Amino acid sequence: NGQTHKFTLTNLDLSTDGIDTPLSLAMEAIYNNENISVEGEMGSVAALSSDGMFPVKLEISSLGARVQLNGTVKKPRSASGVNIGFDVTGDDMAAIASRGMAMAGVDGSASLPEKSIALKGALRDVDGGFAIDGLGMKIGDSDLAGNISFNLAGIRPSVIADLSSNHFDSVDIQPTPSQGNTTPDTGPDDGRVFPDDPISLDGLNSVDASVKFSGKDVVTNGVTLGNVDADLTLKNGALNVRSFGFDFGGGRIEGDVQLSDAKLAIAADARKIDYGRILKEMTGEEALSGMMDVSITAKRAGNSVRSIM
Repeated sequence: NGQTHKFTLTNLDLSTDGIDTPLSLAMEAIYNNENISVEGEMGSVAALSSDGMFPVKLEISSLGARVQLNGTVKKPRSASGVNIGFDVTGDDMAAIASRGMAMAGVDGSASLPEKSIALKGALRDVDGGFAIDGLGMKIGDSDLAGNISFNLAGIRPSVIADLSSNHFDSVDIQPTPSQGNTTPDTGPDDGRVFPDDPISLDGLNSVDASVKFSGKDVVTNGVTLGNVDADLTLKNGALNVRSFGFDFGGGRIEGDVQLSDAKLAIAADARKIDYGRILKEMTGEEALSGMMDVSITAKRAGNSVRSIM
């Protein structure tokens, strides 16, 4: 593509006390104006030559982030039997990603929040893909934990995840607006809530997924939902959210959602909802009081959010 990349190896120290003792590594380099530091220990020359168990314990620093790796590779020559723990920390996720893009020669900046990030778990290979066990992630004040597996061998990639959170706020994963950024002109306001722009659901056919999520405290657009549970499946382009539920307004809302071929079906029940409490939480005003139960069953179809909703 005509780009020029510059790599400078400023220091490399690879040593061992013998063929059967661990390799010690210390490396300093500069790649496209970004410093890279790697240090730690790896398996012995004997283990590598015999394709035997190969331990890895490294610390990598670059882009304002630190990565610690600690584990083993059962067959190092084929990179199979991987079981390596990882611990990643950084003070500014947006800056790390933007610096990484610049280092790779990619123009622009990353649309990520300017939040600290901590990510840990254990990576292992499985038939057809890989898995992350004991995932622990923290972005800003939000946390996420669980297990995830990826299978890349089928007609389309598939993901299986079982996730939980004590506190998750959507503001922690929303891009931080750049200075001087203005809201784009979306044309005249016709007074309708949902846009009539065509949408494409082709992306639903790119992956299959089975995801279970439970969240003690989930905040979205300033609204707090408690004890959130959802069981999501995506198969052959059909999205099903079975048995979702969350506490809201002093009551609980439960239901199911199905989306396939631009057809949306919703069935939901809301019980003991205090609409006066909801109004107070959203506006600070105490203008109403009362309780309500609501049941909704709806089916819609169309090629835009407005027609579907």
